[in-house]
Amino acid sequence: MPRRALDPRALLTGSRPSRPGSLRRTVRVGATAVVAASLLWPAVGAQALAGPAERASVGTDAAADQEATASLSGRVTDGTGAPLEGVRVQVLGDGPPAVYTAADGTWSVVDVVAGPHVLRFVLTGPDGDTHSLYWNGTRYGTHAFTWLPTLDAGEDRSGLDVTFVDNGATGTVTSAGAPVAGATVGFYRSPSDPSPATTVTTAADGTWTARWLRPDSYAVRVTPPDGSGLAPAWWNYDGTSYGSLFFDGTARTLPPVDVALSAESRLGGRVVDEAGRPVAGLRVALWTGRNRPFLAEYATTAADGTYTFHNLDASSYTVQVAPDFHWSGSDWAVKEFLGGALAVRGAVWTAVGAQQEATVADLVLRAGGTISGSVVAEPGWDGPGISVELLAPDGSVVASVPAQDNADGPDFATSGAIPAGEYRLRAPMPGDGYWWLGGTSFETARVLDLRPGGAIDDVELVLSDAFAGVPPEPDVALTEDNRGGLSVAGPVAAGGTAAIAGLEQPASSYVWLAPAAPGVASRLAAAGAAFQGLGYGQVGADGTLRFTIPAGVVAGAYRVAVTTPGGFLTGWADVTVTAATGPSGSVPAGPSAAAPGAAAAPSPATAAASSASTSARPAQRSGVLATTGFGGAWVAGAALAAVLLGAGLLVLRRRSA
Repeated sequence: MPRRALDPRALLTGSRPSRPGSLRRTVRVGATAVVAASLLWPAVGAQALAGPAERASVGTDAAADQEATASLSGRVTDGTGAPLEGVRVQVLGDGPPAVYTAADGTWSVVDVVAGPHVLRFVLTGPDGDTHSLYWNGTRYGTHAFTWLPTLDAGEDRSGLDVTFVDNGATGTVTSAGAPVAGATVGFYRSPSDPSPATTVTTAADGTWTARWLRPDSYAVRVTPPDGSGLAPAWWNYDGTSYGSLFFDGTARTLPPVDVALSAESRLGGRVVDEAGRPVAGLRVALWTGRNRPFLAEYATTAADGTYTFHNLDASSYTVQVAPDFHWSGSDWAVKEFLGGALAVRGAVWTAVGAQQEATVADLVLRAGGTISGSVVAEPGWDGPGISVELLAPDGSVVASVPAQDNADGPDFATSGAIPAGEYRLRAPMPGDGYWWLGGTSFETARVLDLRPGGAIDDVELVLSDAFAGVPPEPDVALTEDNRGGLSVAGPVAAGGTAAIAGLEQPASSYVWLAPAAPGVASRLAAAGAAFQGLGYGQVGADGTLRFTIPAGVVAGAYRVAVTTPGGFLTGWADVTVTAATGPSGSVPAGPSAAAPGAAAAPSPATAAASSASTSARPAQRSGVLATTGFGGAWVAGAALAAVLLGAGLLVLRRRSA
């Protein structure tokens, strides 16, 4: 329930307790109210004594107030010194209403109270755009402004002049030496911008002039009039980079921006389906700017599946299947580029020369599907750089999609349809290494069979050590230079655990075991291997990592090496392994020793079930009773005693009756 505004005078009004036991609380509240009222009343009283519109005095005092206000004046010109009429001058804050400059560029503001002020000047250009400056020439929108020196009462401050720099450019458009009239000259902040910041049109003699360009960097593109048979052209484009015009707040003279147009070039091709039949009515996208690709325009296929892009300038191009949402089957159509790539960077590009007509290979319209799913991990897993990669049967990355913890939908999903086929999924670890879907490598990962028009949405990618790929063995010799300050305290019995100390930060790391010197009689040495994987472990906040020595390791001197998931050596330490003995001196019974080279870690299937049950949903109840510590004989005896006691009570009742 919202609180009502508190009247300070109400704090002084006492009230009688409404029920027994409330007197003490009333006294305490009353005392607090008196203190609060003593603090609030002066302010309330002051507000009540004088209204905002009331004057303290009249007559000669009012005239004095009028004389106490200051005035400001100045002149506004352009970069050539010519006056600018109609510029709005505004004193920001609680200043007087805005004024406008006269025909000679002058302006004056009166009735300005004494104190510091900020002046803003707003010019409306010929295109309707507004251009703003602060008093010292700082451009509006730069999050910077300048205070005027403090005005004294009655001061007449003059000479507050500003200059609007008329950023402009001129040039001529020709073709074969003849002027081109009616061409459009566009100024783009980037060649990839879909629309220009401003445009002008060439006159009958091919000349053009652009004025009042905002301070920025521009690329200039000339588009010939329709039906001219000429191709558009970028100013100073050399095939890889674009010429640019740069304007700031300083007046400067630029050389003419002249552009020569040539006859148009064309690029055409055909779209077919997977059976080789032509596809009609399909939209095709044209991309240009190979080093910095951007979408240029669209074309639609004819009844025979062909398409043509006209009015092209000499450059490199690629095309893409790009059905719009109105087209039947747009949901399952794979938007692939020329050559079958799903990304423009992997597309096949074609160089088109001046006045050339090029034909590219067929685009294939394929029926694909989508893949989406969830990510199971510790809270906060969706940090920067986490993504899911989809791999083809040959191991190549077909697509990479971002992953983010999403309570209302899938954590990751393909952007549109991808080609049908088999896929394996993995997520790159921060730094290096991968988490795999349902396995620890490409060979053991779960295979997803995506059918045309299908959707696989039951994927659960677990980010845990059980599904981290086994890194490659360290390919460097273990020397004092790469020890890394790691250490292991005391000897470790085979089958026991130990801790590596000296690691710097919490992270998932892989532990390896290696003989300390050649000739160590162990299964590892007998197998001829240099390293044996002991599995992943998490480095704690104290910089330690616990690991387990396999029970089958023969006693002797060893080294334990720590690597990142990608195989980069972090460091190593010496460790002495002693024989494993039971309570009576015999070797304790237990699971058979792992095969040489196998990590002492749970199988992916077991770990997957464990990780999924603990991370994705609460544990289910078991059908087995919990152990309480009381034996079955005690329970049976207690039951028998209860029966005998009941019989005795029955006999006593009958006797008493």
